Amino acid sequence: MIKSYFLVAFRNLIKNKFFSFVNIFGLSLSLSVCLLVIIMIHDQNSFDLFHPKSDDVYRLNTIAIRKTGGTEPYASSPYLLGPTLQSENRSVVDVVRLVKGLSGQLSSQGEKIALSGYFTESSFFNVFGFELAVGDPTRALQDPSGIILSDEFSRKVFGSESAYGRSIIIENIGTFQVMGILKPTPGKTHLEFDALGSVLALPALEKNRDKRESITDRWTNHYRTYTYVLLQPGSSIENISQNLDEIPKQVYGNLELESRDAGYRFEAQALSAITPGPHFSQSIGRGLPLVLLIFLSVLTGIGMFAAIFNYVNLTLSRSLTRAREIGIRKVNGATRRQIFFQFIGESIVISMMAFVMSELILRSILIPGFESLKFTRELDLSLNIPPTLYFYFFLFVLLTGFLAGCIPAGVLSSFKTMAILKDASKIKVFSRMTYRKLILFFQFGFTFVLLIVLTMIYKQTEYSMKLDYYGFSWDRVINVTLQGQSPEIVAAEMSSHPDVANYSFASHLMGTWEDSDVDIQTNLDKEAFQIRDYSVDERFLSNMKVDLISGKNFENGSGIKDEIIVNQMFLERFDIPKDQALGKTVYIDKKRPVVIIGVTKDFVFKPLTYSLEPLVLQYNPSQWSILQIRLHGENFDPAIKCFEAKWKSLEPTKPMKFQIYSFTLQDTYAEIRDMTRIIGFLAALVFSISILGLLGIATYTTETRAKEIGLRKIMGAKHGTLVVLLSKQYFAIVFAAAILFVPLSFLLVDALLSFFAFHIDSGVGLVLPAVITIFSMIVLTVGLQAYRAAIRNPVESLRYE
Repeated sequence: MIKSYFLVAFRNLIKNKFFSFVNIFGLSLSLSVCLLVIIMIHDQNSFDLFHPKSDDVYRLNTIAIRKTGGTEPYASSPYLLGPTLQSENRSVVDVVRLVKGLSGQLSSQGEKIALSGYFTESSFFNVFGFELAVGDPTRALQDPSGIILSDEFSRKVFGSESAYGRSIIIENIGTFQVMGILKPTPGKTHLEFDALGSVLALPALEKNRDKRESITDRWTNHYRTYTYVLLQPGSSIENISQNLDEIPKQVYGNLELESRDAGYRFEAQALSAITPGPHFSQSIGRGLPLVLLIFLSVLTGIGMFAAIFNYVNLTLSRSLTRAREIGIRKVNGATRRQIFFQFIGESIVISMMAFVMSELILRSILIPGFESLKFTRELDLSLNIPPTLYFYFFLFVLLTGFLAGCIPAGVLSSFKTMAILKDASKIKVFSRMTYRKLILFFQFGFTFVLLIVLTMIYKQTEYSMKLDYYGFSWDRVINVTLQGQSPEIVAAEMSSHPDVANYSFASHLMGTWEDSDVDIQTNLDKEAFQIRDYSVDERFLSNMKVDLISGKNFENGSGIKDEIIVNQMFLERFDIPKDQALGKTVYIDKKRPVVIIGVTKDFVFKPLTYSLEPLVLQYNPSQWSILQIRLHGENFDPAIKCFEAKWKSLEPTKPMKFQIYSFTLQDTYAEIRDMTRIIGFLAALVFSISILGLLGIATYTTETRAKEIGLRKIMGAKHGTLVVLLSKQYFAIVFAAAILFVPLSFLLVDALLSFFAFHIDSGVGLVLPAVITIFSMIVLTVGLQAYRAAIRNPVESLRYE
């Protein structure tokens, strides 16, 4: 029985080559994208699976409650939270804290190597599944000067030699002795580090730091510590939720909080829910955000349903050609169930053939294309296909074939035997509003939405790339990272090049996500506000061409730390009259008085997603990390070669780090460009499938109406009249889809544009490309098929009448 199903399926595929190609190619396009998303989902769900106690491990997160009414979730938490929770709840078996700060440069064989790690405690090896290849896990972190290196970092620094027992010096932190070497990580994890130091080293390190940066005795610093708890087997979040709700009430009652915060609360998050998971500030790891994974899955699902719709559409449209076959099988004793599964079998055969083609598309086009995207590299997204994943591929293909065949199989198997054999042409498969029309309606509706959204993202990206909205001059500027070198010495060497027009120093790059902030008060008894803050020199305003509308610039000399320059919005935020701004004293971080000496014109110094904000410019040479060199001409290569030679003479152990400012600003929107490519591909996918389906339906319609067309031509019908007759229903369907889905697209576009403080206007310009593209393709597909049918010799279609 099954053999006969497959034989009939193959015979029909060969007999109807064009329709078979449309179905197989459309399904293969969608399957290839779906398989890619399955690979991504499988990869992202492989994080932290190697920990033996992962089901009982939870991370404690902080939810900051803003005075404005909103909240911001943080993956980090106060250093004191873990032990406090453990002392109050017996369900907590163990606590491990990872503290940021073990990072810097260390020297090895004349080269300086960057190290990034955490301070932690011996419970780390009880909570997580990391293992030492060399060293004792119970003793390795008991010494304040002990350090554990990852296998990869150990080889990077010491090569094939054993690092155990060796000493390393980390700049600005101290000397450490290697007490252990980790085994290679057996799987993906959100805990990425080069080294682990002991938290016992923190008290000594904090003696040399500002009291506000200390964490070991402060509940108000929740930015540097990541707290994980191991619960009793079988326990759940509910076992500790009440304690987490009570702790903020106990500790924050009399504490002075950050100026923007009204309070804090704590929540537990399962280890398995971290990656993929919701977005948190201070997140660690490079996993794909859950919202992006869902977004890609939804768009892929639209493409998959479009292909399935095509199959249903074409199969039902050609149903009458199979009517007599069904009638004869029923006369010979076939049941409706047998006929149903015959058509399901045909659908699965087509899905399997589409799967073979999708494999080629996946490996030759999609995977290389995705691997070239910046977000794939930054998120450590592995697109390798493990053999075990083919089992899920197979199940998915079977499910696709079954879903695609269900409606046609149900409809065709329901045909009445006598009606079929008497006159199959009178069978009514559809009502006036047919499945076919409804499917085409939704296909092109989704296509309108995707193309309009794609147009919006493309135009918004182009708007960003023009960079015209910035109020500072970024053209012909090269940013050189100082890497700890003296700003004056580096500038003196590099400014001697004849093509250098000007230079300046800054703590952060404006127009990027980099920034810092300070608390500002006009009086010590008034509320403080967090204000964006940059440290610059006296050349900055002229070099970056920022307009100073009143007051004076910084001067190169002592005492400058007590002076600031602000923008106009700063004055508005603190209700300072313009004529009283100069000489006004305000307070930074609730203790340091500074005087406003100048006011700049408002300008955009953050990416597009930010609105105009108050700004503070300070003169603090210790914060300068970037040398910004402006050139006379557009040819950067000669100057860069000279700068690299100058840098090598100053710092032979480190290569010069630099970037042309315009490229830096463009890289700020790299993720937007990546999403444009992804959405563009998916829009092209859905559009191609829709056009293929429409082409198949139009071809079939003209074939089945060939005799009618022949008779109309004999009766005197003109070519134009016949073309309109054959194509008007399809134009009507697409026009109806435009009427409904274009307004819906505008709602979606407005929602997306609301994320940008500076954005393009939504209007007709976003709709026209989609409308012109879709209707042009309909003219080329439906109109061409209708024209071919109209000019055909009627004798050919009426020869046997």
